Amino acid sequence: MQKQITNEENQDPGKLFAVLKSMAMKPADVQKEVATLKKNIQNRKPDLPNDKVREFVAKSIIKKYTFLATLSGAVTSIPAAFSGKWVVVAGPGGATIDIGYCMKLHIDMCMCLAECYDYDITSVDMQNICWLIWIYAAGAKFGVKATADFLSKAGIKMIQQYLKGSVLVIIKEILKKLGIKFTRQALIKFLPGAANIAVSAAFNYGYTRFEARCFKKWFDLAEGEEEFAYLKKQPC
Repeated sequence: MQKQITNEENQDPGKLFAVLKSMAMKPADVQKEVATLKKNIQNRKPDLPNDKVREFVAKSIIKKYTFLATLSGAVTSIPAAFSGKWVVVAGPGGATIDIGYCMKLHIDMCMCLAECYDYDITSVDMQNICWLIWIYAAGAKFGVKATADFLSKAGIKMIQQYLKGSVLVIIKEILKKLGIKFTRQALIKFLPGAANIAVSAAFNYGYTRFEARCFKKWFDLAEGEEEFAYLKKQPC
C-alpha cells in the first residue's frame, strides 16, 4: 500500500526528509543494478578498457532513469510495482502522480552514478553527497545563483565542506532561495511537472536530462580529488 505523508511529517522538515531518504534505493540494490549493467557491457565488449566501460554504464544509467521519469510523467496512475512510502498528490481529472517517485528517480540515478564511479555507496557521507548534488543541480535548473558554480573545482570542494554540517539545512537554504519551504506542498511546487499531467512527460524528460548531465559532470570533476579519496571503494 502507498503511504501518505502524515501531517506531522509534512510540517516537520526533519521527519519529511527522513521519509524521502527512506524512499531511495538501498545501497545493496544500487550495487546490484550497477554490477549487472557493468557485467552486461563487459560480456558484449570484453576488450573494452575500464574507463570506457564506465562511460557505457553511466550512459545506460542515465538512459534508464530518463525513460522512467518520462514514463512517470505520462501515466495517470501509479503502478503497484512502484508502491511504497510515496508522497501522493492529485492531478487534473482526478489522476494521481507521485511527487516522491519523481524525486526518488533522481536520487537513485545519482547513487547509481556514484557506484559507477567506484564510490562506496554504503557510506553515509557518499549518500549525503548524492542529496547535495541533487539539490544543487535542482537549484541550478531553477535559477538559484548561489548554486550556479557547483560544477567547478571550487564547487565540488564546497560540497565536501558541507558534509561537516547538516545536509537538511543546505536543502532548506536552497529551497528558501527559491521562496519555498521544505514541506509536501513545497515539493509539489518544486517539481511542477509532476502536478500537471498534460506537460509532465516533457518536463520530466528535460529536467531529468539536465540533472543527469549535472550529476555526471560532478563525478567527472571529482575524479582524482584528494577530498573524496576516502569515499572510494577500498581494494579487497
